[in-house]
Amino acid sequence: MVGTRKATSNRRDFCDSQIQEMAQRGDYTVVSGLAYGIDIAAHKACLKHGVATLGVVGHGLEQVYPIMHRTVGDKMFGNGGLVTDFVRETPIDGTNFLRRNPLIAGLADATIIVESAEKGDSLVTADIADSYNRNVFALPGRS
Repeated sequence: MVGTRKATSNRRDFCDSQIQEMAQRGDYTVVSGLAYGIDIAAHKACLKHGVATLGVVGHGLEQVYPIMHRTVGDKMFGNGGLVTDFVRETPIDGTNFLRRNPLIAGLADATIIVESAEKGDSLVTADIADSYNRNVFALPGRS
């Protein structure tokens, strides 16, 4: 479940209700990127409703970026965790966030795009998921 960094409250609420439904229906793991907006909303909803969640980060595992998501990242170790394909002490670099998207798409059976900018990174993740023959679903953003 990925989407815009500038999520509307309506779409954050969608994440919460969708993940609450997942908790009631079965054994799911939600994968996202621990970024602002939809990503952190999805991770928080998973922790709230007891759904396993994996945060895919674009740097080494000894840090969490953005730093304000560290508490959520720490809590995720009790119900999922953080993963990366970067080596220890890989610095935070903007180009790494696009490089992590194949891992997000590859870890999930389906990708749900919850609101995206017209050229947002979540659309890159959707294209990658599609190339992996995964299901891709989208909830539109602002009209």
